[in-house]
Amino acid sequence: MMKRGIITLCSAVALGAATLPAHAYQEGDWVVRAGVAHLSPNDSSDEILGGEVGVDSTTGIGFNVTYMVTDRIGVQVLGALPFKHDLTHDVAGDIGETKHLPPTVTVQYHFQPMGQIRPYVGAGLNYTHFFDEEVDIENVADDLSLDNSFSWAVEAGIDYALDEHWLINAALWYIDLDTTAELEPAGAEVDVTIDPWVVLVGGGYRF
Repeated sequence: MMKRGIITLCSAVALGAATLPAHAYQEGDWVVRAGVAHLSPNDSSDEILGGEVGVDSTTGIGFNVTYMVTDRIGVQVLGALPFKHDLTHDVAGDIGETKHLPPTVTVQYHFQPMGQIRPYVGAGLNYTHFFDEEVDIENVADDLSLDNSFSWAVEAGIDYALDEHWLINAALWYIDLDTTAELEPAGAEVDVTIDPWVVLVGGGYRF
């Protein structure tokens, strides 16, 4: 009886060891994640019209796709539905708004690809495209343009595997984002630093 129990236990352990890699991240896997993304700028600017320009926080839908080059190295593309920001001024108050898209590519290192809890870090490049700028500064300007930005980004995140395919994810990015705002017809320009923290919480699917 004891011998049979030992054999059963060994078989169960062997089966568990055999099935574990099927749940782990492996070379060639794709991981798709999506959720709620909150973007919080560390904003500042040069002085213009007697004050600084500010960029408000915003919340939207973010998503990313990771391809596992090896069991531990992944390449991720971050995207989102367009973020909309209100623009403010120390003296004038609300001065307009803009939308932007922040595609970001990072190379990731996954510390525990075989664990249920899978932390990772990454670094790469961000390209931010501004569009649909609107300005509302009476008798000063009737048009606003923001230069697109190309710079670096870093990230840290964690996946919690629910089963072989589904997972819960939380991730944080810091993006070095600077732009130049130009007001027309006044011809005034101001350098604006946004440098946002981006937090995404949601779920994902591995295949």
